[in-house]
Amino acid sequence: MAGAFPALKREPPPSQYFRAEMKTPLQSSRERRFLFGRGNNGRSDNFPDMAIGKITYTWIVHRKMKARRLGTAVASQKHVIARVLTAFLFLLVAHLSPAADLAAEVLAEMNLARTQPSVYAKTLATTRVGQTKTAAVLEAIRFLETAAPLPPLVGSPGMTKAALEHVQDLGPRGGRGHHGKDGSTPFQRISRHGQWSGSAAENIYYGSGDARGIVCAWIVDEGVASRQHRLNIFSPALTLAGVAHGAHTGFGAMCVADFAAVYTEPEPAVAGS
Repeated sequence: MAGAFPALKREPPPSQYFRAEMKTPLQSSRERRFLFGRGNNGRSDNFPDMAIGKITYTWIVHRKMKARRLGTAVASQKHVIARVLTAFLFLLVAHLSPAADLAAEVLAEMNLARTQPSVYAKTLATTRVGQTKTAAVLEAIRFLETAAPLPPLVGSPGMTKAALEHVQDLGPRGGRGHHGKDGSTPFQRISRHGQWSGSAAENIYYGSGDARGIVCAWIVDEGVASRQHRLNIFSPALTLAGVAHGAHTGFGAMCVADFAAVYTEPEPAVAGS
């Protein structure tokens, strides 16, 4: 399921994985054997079977053992916390990376269609949607066979943020459409992260699918008489794009692509200014 926001024209206006290490240093292997016994990983409560000599020395060693066990317990606790945090980061990356990767793949797929439309006509025909051979599919194939190649869309960090903003707005609440919860339009959202001029547009896809399936659905544009999704992808006036993908409570997933003719990214903040 898809939704397209037609291009709006206007006059030009006057983004390390951390490695947690825990070490419990011992002065020497001899001391390790003396204090904790061999092979007990620093957790033995028994002294080795050896003559201590002086009571004072025995007391010192006992105090050292208590201090080291306390230190080891604290270090172990910190180590557990560090491991939990590391696991959380891995889960977070595992959760976010597929969405970011798929968004990049959607941009690459649109550029494949723009730069080699006649080749992409054959690609479309072999996909699941292409094999349905509906009137819209056959019309899309004819369009691709005769379309003139266009330069690839240039990825825009600012518009990517705007697209992600919309995904994060609609996805959790199962929303639909091009207006945000705050009433914002695509043009207002991309203006929050940069300055656009000339023309701009937005495509939305609802549902799970790979990059090719998403782009082919936009190109076929089944049920959309204006074929606005396709027009946005193949508009020679639109030269930049930002794509975001994420979860949607109603459809499982969604993808947003924002386009613009000209887009000025904000100047990076200078430290100390």
